[in-house]
Amino acid sequence: MTSLYIVRHGETDFNDHDGEGDRIRGWLDIPLNERGHQEAERLGGMLRGKIGTVVTSDLSRARDTAEAISRHTGVRVVVTPKLRPWNLGELHGQHSSKSKPIIERGISNPDEPVKGGESFNQFRVRALGGIEDAMKERGPVAITTHHRVERLLKAWKATGETNPSISRSEFETKGERPGSVEYMDLNHYPLSLKSSRRPGIGGLLTGEYPQRLRQGASPVGAKFPST
Repeated sequence: MTSLYIVRHGETDFNDHDGEGDRIRGWLDIPLNERGHQEAERLGGMLRGKIGTVVTSDLSRARDTAEAISRHTGVRVVVTPKLRPWNLGELHGQHSSKSKPIIERGISNPDEPVKGGESFNQFRVRALGGIEDAMKERGPVAITTHHRVERLLKAWKATGETNPSISRSEFETKGERPGSVEYMDLNHYPLSLKSSRRPGIGGLLTGEYPQRLRQGASPVGAKFPST
């Protein structure tokens, strides 16, 4: 079992959690605003003495949050582009509410890239691979990342961890607020589906699918279970 703290980066000027002002941030390097920096410092205090490593997306809003956590906890920061959110291409900077139909279409057709960006399956393989890499660091691990990566992890966990399925309803549920942290235990790696216990305990729980997924193939069977 691997213990994680899933950290949502602090607030930016593109965040409007409860209103119509929320904009697609995606791969745009939108910095933390003043409140976001305050939230990052608060997160660092909350995690003092609780973590062994912080792993972060390389985008500045997540990286600056991770560095604040590191200052308070003294742990090493590992930076990776794998934990970036879904690359939504031409939707970047657009109002989230107006972009929703295009995003839903991308989820329904997971091998079809969003114009100027990546497909849902490309995002899924990359981000779940980033989480799996993070799980192998000295723990407990804080993962500082983005809204849709947080939703993706929960959508995979909701289907039981031992299969590659994603709960669409969970993925599309509104996520945690910026500057939030949530504790989570995982028993399996989300991409390879191997047990996350120490080597020699547990094993591969699925056959050919992980390799096919890494090659960008669609999921075996239904794309999403009904939940």
